[in-house]
Amino acid sequence: MTDSDHFCELPGQVLKLFQQGDYSGQGRKQTDVICEAVGRDILSRSDILLEAAREGELVAERNYSPSGHSFYHDVDYVIGTPTEPPQRQISGAAELNAGSVDDVWFALNVESLVSSVGKNWINRGKEIHSFYLGVYDTAPLAATGSIIVLNVGDLSRDPEEIINGYREFEFADGSIAQSLDSLAIIPIRYDEEAPQEAELETGLLSEEDQLHYSSFSDLLSAALEQRFQGEFRVSPDSVKTVLSRQESEVLEFKEQLPNHRDKVAQEVAALANNEGGTILIGVDDSGTPVGLDSIDQVEETVANVLSNDLSNVIRDIEKARVDGTDILIINVDRAIEVPVDVDGTFFVRTGTTTDRLTGREILDGFPREVGRHDGI
Repeated sequence: MTDSDHFCELPGQVLKLFQQGDYSGQGRKQTDVICEAVGRDILSRSDILLEAAREGELVAERNYSPSGHSFYHDVDYVIGTPTEPPQRQISGAAELNAGSVDDVWFALNVESLVSSVGKNWINRGKEIHSFYLGVYDTAPLAATGSIIVLNVGDLSRDPEEIINGYREFEFADGSIAQSLDSLAIIPIRYDEEAPQEAELETGLLSEEDQLHYSSFSDLLSAALEQRFQGEFRVSPDSVKTVLSRQESEVLEFKEQLPNHRDKVAQEVAALANNEGGTILIGVDDSGTPVGLDSIDQVEETVANVLSNDLSNVIRDIEKARVDGTDILIINVDRAIEVPVDVDGTFFVRTGTTTDRLTGREILDGFPREVGRHDGI
């Protein structure tokens, strides 16, 4: 940790808990404190998120249970859009109303390594893995982060060994991927016989380190802001991370460009009529890049289809090169005012399939709220 951490609330809050003797490996109090501090730190880095919280467009929920089928239950903390408008007005500093979350845009997992660290650090890694897979199972657009409080005073090994173990995670870094976006370690030197002497362990993590809390909060604040504004985009820089994951309601893999131009238009329209998303052409169903022989020709064909048939869809097309193969990226924004049609027929992305929208679904679903998913 460095002196710049005074801009972050969490490290100081954790240290205070230890110094007061209020931190235990299984207690709930410290998890409440950690979750709320992380929420405030993330908000404080974004004027857009701050305003959304003050307007009641974002709320936080502790011990969140995902709806629908998921093997993972009871997420420590989530931030998202509310099922009901909050009753309390916020006018001051970074703060989130507590409420029931509808759409989850951010999920946090908290792990403690304050005793028997040598035996438990690998298990904590497994629990983090289950956490982000479980969140992705029910909220594939959510950014995910995990905090590990590490007592370096209870180690029989070099703390760098444990820290390096967590560096081996394959981080999504804010992209749409079935992976953890960021992880932070809060290193504390603590002796339960003298809790008042607890201190943050400096020197283990530099501010440039991906596991440093400042890096963690910066990245997740940016990721939450992007999710909230509807910027679910895959870039040439992030495409390799996405390829290691699986298709979802916002991600489609295709080995080749479909022969029928209507098929391309239908799948783009289906994404726009749901939450937006990305189509990667030149990738098989398992996420393996197989490449395109004539990517310039494919790009031209896709651009013509979208310009002629879907001129009202906001999208961009980019080329990427992965492992010596050419891949085409089609990013599609969410439709707001009216649904997108293809020759008078409306489609929507459901899971990993393209279905037709019914008349009732169109009437119930459009126009949609601006600001919740789209640029402000």
